[in-house]
Amino acid sequence: MTDADAVPPPHLSTEQFARALARARAARALVDAPTGDNWTDGAAPLTPAQERIWRREQAGGGPAHALPCVVRLRGRLDVAALERSVGAIVARHESLRTAFVERDGRPVRELRDPAPWALPVATIKAQVDPTATDDWALYLRFRVLEEAREPFDLARGPLLRGRLLRIDPNDHLLVLTMHVLAADERSFQIVLDELTRLYPALVEGRAPDLDAAPQFGGFVARQRRWLASDDGARQLAWWTERLAGVEPLWLPLDRARPAIPSAATARVECGVPAATVERLDRLARDERATRFMTLLAGWLALLAHETGQRDIAVGSSVSGRGRPGDHGVVGPCANSLVFRVDLDGDPTFRTILRRVRQVALDAYDHRLAPIDRALAAPGAPIVSAGFAMPGPPDPSRSAGNVIIERLAVAADRAPFDLNAIVEERPGGFSLAIVSAVDRFDRATIAAMLDRFARLLEMAADDPDRRLSGLAALTGAPGGSAIDRDERPTSRPALPATLGTAPRTPTEAAVASVWRAALGVDRVGRDDDFFDLGGHSLLVAEAVARLRADLQLPIQARMLFESPTVAGFARRIDDLRHGGVSAGTPALVALQPAGERRSVFLVPGGAGGGAALFRFAKLARQVGLDRPCFGFFAAPVDADVDPERWLEATAADYVRELRARQPVGPFLLFGGCVGGMLALAMGRRLHAEGEAAPHLILLDTRHPAAKPSGQRSRRGRSGGSSPAGNRLEAPAADDGDEAAASGLDQGLRAPRARLLSRIAPVAYPGRVTLLANSTWLRADPTLGWDGVAAAALAVRALPGQHGTYLRDHTAALADIVRSLLEEIEADAERAAR
Repeated sequence: MTDADAVPPPHLSTEQFARALARARAARALVDAPTGDNWTDGAAPLTPAQERIWRREQAGGGPAHALPCVVRLRGRLDVAALERSVGAIVARHESLRTAFVERDGRPVRELRDPAPWALPVATIKAQVDPTATDDWALYLRFRVLEEAREPFDLARGPLLRGRLLRIDPNDHLLVLTMHVLAADERSFQIVLDELTRLYPALVEGRAPDLDAAPQFGGFVARQRRWLASDDGARQLAWWTERLAGVEPLWLPLDRARPAIPSAATARVECGVPAATVERLDRLARDERATRFMTLLAGWLALLAHETGQRDIAVGSSVSGRGRPGDHGVVGPCANSLVFRVDLDGDPTFRTILRRVRQVALDAYDHRLAPIDRALAAPGAPIVSAGFAMPGPPDPSRSAGNVIIERLAVAADRAPFDLNAIVEERPGGFSLAIVSAVDRFDRATIAAMLDRFARLLEMAADDPDRRLSGLAALTGAPGGSAIDRDERPTSRPALPATLGTAPRTPTEAAVASVWRAALGVDRVGRDDDFFDLGGHSLLVAEAVARLRADLQLPIQARMLFESPTVAGFARRIDDLRHGGVSAGTPALVALQPAGERRSVFLVPGGAGGGAALFRFAKLARQVGLDRPCFGFFAAPVDADVDPERWLEATAADYVRELRARQPVGPFLLFGGCVGGMLALAMGRRLHAEGEAAPHLILLDTRHPAAKPSGQRSRRGRSGGSSPAGNRLEAPAADDGDEAAASGLDQGLRAPRARLLSRIAPVAYPGRVTLLANSTWLRADPTLGWDGVAAAALAVRALPGQHGTYLRDHTAALADIVRSLLEEIEADAERAAR
């Protein structure tokens, strides 16, 4: 059939179909590039997008760079065949076997040979009922967060890992996590398609029906070849012209954008009723637009209201697999689009939609050009707001006698400062805003989301209402200047410094690297990297050199936060001795809603996803009007110095806490041995000028406490052991389900042993101790009498250690709720 014989499908207008035909003709005119990569000496350069991600990773990207996928497997599962199936997928796709290393100060890709791929298996005990929708969604969220927090070894690979959770012999969860350097969201669909074919073939002992896999290296080669063509050059030039002069959005920031942003995000969500969806869909049909365009028009109108600007640019994402041979590629192929819309002249919502439709069609026409090339130029625009509308959930698939179903897990990744996400739900759709917590307070985002929902209602009721009328919403338009990341193109000529000479080997190593990076003759221990002429590009260079010289996972954010030689060296030494300064965010929202005073939870030894899930259930029972946040347990080596580890970890936790809540008063809740970390955090906050936080401790013995009624570390004769008066760590922490998680199991014992060696210390604030009756009979204050300078209160709890959150959640929630109300009432009386 020729193009002239083609008939537009019913879902496309004649204009849209003509554009599609033009794109197809351009694609057919290309000569497909070879599928190999440009490997030189076993290495290949990164794409511009990969290099940007890699540099953010060195600055502490953490979970923001992990892509999760949760798959439910129903039926009699052959675990060994499943493991071999996923391993075969890793072997098939080079991107999943690619390592990222530095050569001569530049990152390169290195291909690794196929190797056995391991699938750890854990059993989910009676922790959550899969039919209880809210608990199930919460449980999945914390499991995914736990997996995402585990760092990838970029220098070794593979960049796909998994964990199998057994509910019962016929029901399993497969949690897969890929790094964004190796994959994008579309890659999971390809992986699941191949899993559907591989698994039954391996179970039945036959060859799978799979063609040779196209490789990411071939994608890169085809992209380079296309960019060298007239069409590629034209599309790239179009984006460069289109994005010229874009001004950053003056978003209503609560805090200035930090030099190295945290990866921590917060999600606020609400529903939109089906009746509103129907009216908006009717408007879309009338204007030959899509639902995506209609909702994007609403988001742009809201941003115009929030910022007071009329030239609005919003980022989004497309698959990027538009050339022949690209459709089955597993890799970071997704491309960014920028929708830049002029809202000047007080247009009606209908007019805004028409402008959005034209802008979107033009952007789709140029969707193959890697927009990073246009954004990489000096003076490139800063796109700080995004919009996404994921498609409907993948349908269930049959793989032999197993049904594969991908489960929806709320995405908390935030590629931009402010991200609107619209997802289909039964009876309508959900609106969500995912924001960076180091820039926005939750109350700010919640109010913005409320305005977004009401704006859509108004637009659906009267699409001919003007922007000024749509903006007549509760809450004044805001906006604060966004800090630009200025990147000098040349190094300034600097005089030699005459500061104090370095005093330690680490300070000497730092000073040596700074001298070479900054081009100065002398660097003193009190000199500031940025005062000497350093900037973000030189940070990456200096950190990469120190990482290689010292063989430590030093992150760029450590230098931004401690910019002097002495301060940076201390951070490095803390890292060497077990601190968590690697930059992975530790704080997650257990119960993000509510306007009352927030609670920050420091769990005990098993502070992984399973423990935080249990505390999240407790937080919801305490009350949905009170935000509650929890820390993932910091990893620890058995041979680290306890005091230094405690101080380094407390410092990292306080930084995460202040990113969420910059100023006090603070409430810290320490569970078991986590109480010692809460105490160290409270002392640090007090030293930083805050009122000493009120500590609530759950079964935490002070290091000077007498042994409890449980088996003691002292011998039967009553003689003392080397543990003497140190803190005893119980055998189990926060319930027994943690044993189901390899991550939790690996955290509990080393942390408990370490914290048991902490020396006794006084606390300058108030302490409330919640403890079981058995322990209190052995020591009525568990060693805290006389230690809490302001006041000490003790309350007995029902049950035993490790059973509160399993058997007595409601009773514990009542006690904690009343206690928090008393604390707030006391604070109000003191303020008067």
